Amino acid sequence: RLQLCRCALLFTAALVVVGPRAMASPPRTFHRRPLPAPAVAFSSPEGKRLFAEALDRGTLGCFFRLIEQFHTQGEPAFCGLGSLAMVLNALGVDPKRVWKGPWRWFSEQLLDCCEPLERVQERGITFSKVACLARCNGAHVEAHRADEAESDRGATLEAFRKAVRRTCESEAEEENFQVMIVSYSRKALGQTGDGHYSPLGGYHAETDQVLILDVARFKYPPHWVPLTTLWSAMLYVDVETGRARGYMVLKSNACLEAARLTLTWRWPECSEDAKNADSTISGCQKSFSQALLSDPLPSNERAAAAEILRRSLRFIESPKMPLMVVCKIPEPVANGENGEVMSVMSELSELAKELADFAQKVNVALGEDCFDVQEINPKAVEDLKCPNLGVAALLAIEPMVWQQVLAPETEPSAAGAAGAWEVLKPLLRDLPEMLRKEVRVLQSQWADLLTAREEMCRSTCDCKGHLKAAA
Repeated sequence: RLQLCRCALLFTAALVVVGPRAMASPPRTFHRRPLPAPAVAFSSPEGKRLFAEALDRGTLGCFFRLIEQFHTQGEPAFCGLGSLAMVLNALGVDPKRVWKGPWRWFSEQLLDCCEPLERVQERGITFSKVACLARCNGAHVEAHRADEAESDRGATLEAFRKAVRRTCESEAEEENFQVMIVSYSRKALGQTGDGHYSPLGGYHAETDQVLILDVARFKYPPHWVPLTTLWSAMLYVDVETGRARGYMVLKSNACLEAARLTLTWRWPECSEDAKNADSTISGCQKSFSQALLSDPLPSNERAAAAEILRRSLRFIESPKMPLMVVCKIPEPVANGENGEVMSVMSELSELAKELADFAQKVNVALGEDCFDVQEINPKAVEDLKCPNLGVAALLAIEPMVWQQVLAPETEPSAAGAAGAWEVLKPLLRDLPEMLRKEVRVLQSQWADLLTAREEMCRSTCDCKGHLKAAA
């Protein structure tokens, strides 16, 4: 008995001395988190009221397609990938790759073209890499960081609110449907954790609240938050990039498949030319502004407008313009399917006629031969080429860019520039139906390609120097 008592005392003493090190506590686990104010849970009475009122006022246009694809992120750090998979499926984008069995469908495992999945699982993913993933998987992306208020991109609270309204009021038709993903810090909402991504499912205008479809459903349910609070949450700096978070508007690029014209880089993307500042959206806008306004304009508004067009055409043909318009050869034509060849030739002939008619109409309106209108050569159409592509390249520049260069709202415009823009604006917008559709695609490509280049340049040391030099 004495021996047993001694053993018991020694065992107890050992537990006291080495217990914490020898007997590790089991890992702490969680089943969801309480949703803190100011967020309002989607399924709460207040959340239901906000939903019903937003539905009645037509500001839930994106909700139903998103809710069909509502997805819980597959890993704690997969919020960016989970949001993107959900949105791409809601947009109806074809991944062109097999998911499982015979099915092509987006899952997080397919989103690996911009960052290895192992790295994302360990560290998450940055804002520019999510935008890169969206683009390389077939979506058109307008990405805005919240710290761009002083830049040409103009990311402000009001611009964010307008973008929210545009996406939440979007109709269900393929051409108009668009979705927003927000990148924000949970800290600003009083929630645990920090950087997070999720899609927005709706907007309640009267209370200025947005519906976050939180892909971390194991943690928080979908919830309404004040738009201004979410904007503040996007201003929090991501420690990995040293930049604020932001929002991106995505839509399907399905319209690209039907388009007969497309934009391509003037040089290989990996070349030294492609790395200069002119290949980014901010650099190209600066070059465009310099090309248009480096010399004085005529005092007469029509003459100034004609001179602006001539300078624009010279800019488009110069190395300062990194993109050019080419005819796109559809797959059936490339494969020699004769039934499709005649249809494409007919469309190209009509498009060439509309380009020539538009150019001639502008020349007449301005009283000068600004455009050198090329005759429609049947042989060129047979070779699946299209005359007057310089006209299409000029129209590919977004109206917003023209406005910022010629008639900026925040600073005085160059002498004669604002008047020239008032003359040009209705002319550039008055397009026949087929040409209008082609131009809409070209304008989205123009912004998309140059924005993608800028995001990539910001993430590489080699391009940062060029960007600073151009600023």
